[in-house]
Amino acid sequence: MENGMLTGAALLDFSAAFDLIDHNLLLLKLKCYNFSDNAINWIKSYLSERTSTVYINGAFSNPIEMTCGVPQGSCLGPLLFSLFVNDLPTVLTTADITLYADDSTPFQSGHNARLISDKLQLDLSKVELWVSKNRLVLNADKTNSILIGSRQKIKSAPSLNLCIKDKIIEQLPCVKLLGVQVDENLSWKQHCEDLLKDCSKALGLLFKFSRYIPSKVLKIIAEALILSKLNYCCTVWGSAQNQESINNLQKLQNKAARLILGYKVDEISRENLHDEIGWLTVRQRIHVRTLVALHNVLYSGEPNAIYVNFKPLEITHEHNTRFSSRCRSDNMLLEKPMLKKKTFLARAFRTRAIRLWNNLDYTIKIISSKSMFKSAVLKQLDWFI
Repeated sequence: MENGMLTGAALLDFSAAFDLIDHNLLLLKLKCYNFSDNAINWIKSYLSERTSTVYINGAFSNPIEMTCGVPQGSCLGPLLFSLFVNDLPTVLTTADITLYADDSTPFQSGHNARLISDKLQLDLSKVELWVSKNRLVLNADKTNSILIGSRQKIKSAPSLNLCIKDKIIEQLPCVKLLGVQVDENLSWKQHCEDLLKDCSKALGLLFKFSRYIPSKVLKIIAEALILSKLNYCCTVWGSAQNQESINNLQKLQNKAARLILGYKVDEISRENLHDEIGWLTVRQRIHVRTLVALHNVLYSGEPNAIYVNFKPLEITHEHNTRFSSRCRSDNMLLEKPMLKKKTFLARAFRTRAIRLWNNLDYTIKIISSKSMFKSAVLKQLDWFI
């Protein structure tokens, strides 16, 4: 987006994905991945001799042995599915793809929307062939596409012309990916609005419970129904273009805290309210999780696609200035990206994470332990917005 490019993506929907994994084909792939014979036999034993019955009209059908599918609700189920589709990216020619369990999203970037559409369609045809060979089923009706870019680019760009199984893939201005509403401008407005609605419903339930449940239990429920949603992917939607969306979420969290502690409006300041209940503000929550995510990337080097965007700050002169002195005393400083004001990059994860990281004390940045780093960051919250 920062370079004036567009990105077209197709959000593939597999029908009964976990139930259609062919056992023999899965075991064959594991052998190709150099799994040991003992490991393959163990997984074969895990999958074999499983039966299925149907209960209808007050009676059970005869049990039938399952020759496909991985157990849902198990720890191994998503892992085995991920191993099964691990070779899917190899069939793509120009497009990239993200895989997370049964959520597969091929995408193509470029300056020309028609060229993006043509290249993406070519790879979608190859994906369709791979799906057929691997005995899976794509649901064309639930597969959607989106074109992402700046407002000016999206306004003038033609629609994507994609199809699967001879059915046109519907292009939407906003799609849901892994529980996050991704809009065509990456403003995260729709996600923040939906998040506010969900949390407001939970707050309504809290209000009804408050007459019968002690405050300690109310706090546990609030953390489960409200704070867990505010935590989820906040490093992504925390770059919301409209900061009023973040303010509205903060107001809702304030209401929940006042309800739990029994305060009326304007009876206590926001800072004292959060200190008493032991919660972070919404922005503090975003900042802390952003720093922890960056810490993981820097110390693990993964994922590489994100890691390569963070480079150490280097001094290009020998002059003794305040800035150069700081750089020499802190070799953990990161190079800031060159950006213009009010652009996507100015509010993107990379820019926000570097700004927060460079403001940390050097003694905190050299902590390699994730838990100890997070604890140290939580002690330095006073400068957070």
